[in-house]
This record gives sequence, structure tokens and C-alpha cells, in this order.
Amino acid sequence: MIYIERNSQKFGPYDDNALISYIESGQVLLSDKAYDDDKRVNTSVRQYIKDKHLRAKVKHAGSFTYQLNRIGTELLFPKDAFTKKSIISDTRLILLGRDCHINCVMTKKA
Repeated sequence: MIYIERNSQKFGPYDDNALISYIESGQVLLSDKAYDDDKRVNTSVRQYIKDKHLRAKVKHAGSFTYQLNRIGTELLFPKDAFTKKSIISDTRLILLGRDCHINCVMTKKA
């Protein structure tokens, strides 16, 4: 049996089949803390399933590209905010470029 701890809250006990089910559904994370009641040792869920030779297929790996595909890039990069007109009229970029050019030229002359 295993107990899970996340954000100072303890959950469980769970048997191995329940644990695998919770991992696969995303309710338990591989990085969650775990207490192995049989061995009386603190570990992580990842280490626990490795030690027990269990396999869990994590549906949502949480990679950046996976998340972008799920939620879409429109949420992070709204098209309306990046129109050609708004980029050209943004004087902050012009000033930044000018300052960089002046600093680079002055550094080369010094």
C-alpha cells in the first residue's frame, strides 16, 4: 500500500492497481511524494513504480508542445496583438534598436 502527499495533504492508502489508474488519469503525478507502507520509506511516485516494476502510461506528458497543441497558440500569441500595423507603429522597438546601434558603434570606436 502507498500513501501520496501533495501540497502537505496526504491521500491513500492505495493498492498498486489503483495507483496506476490514478497516474494514467493524471490525478497522481510521478513527481508526487509517496510513502511506501510496506518498506516504511519515503520516496516519489516515480521511484515507487520503478522499484515495484510497474508500468503506467501517462496520457498527458505535460510537454510544452503538447500543451500548445491542446490549448492552441491563439491563447498565448493572439493574432490581433501581432498585426503588421501594431509592430511597425510600436516605437519601443525602434528606440531599442537605435539604442543598441548607438551603443555598439560607441563600443567599437572606444
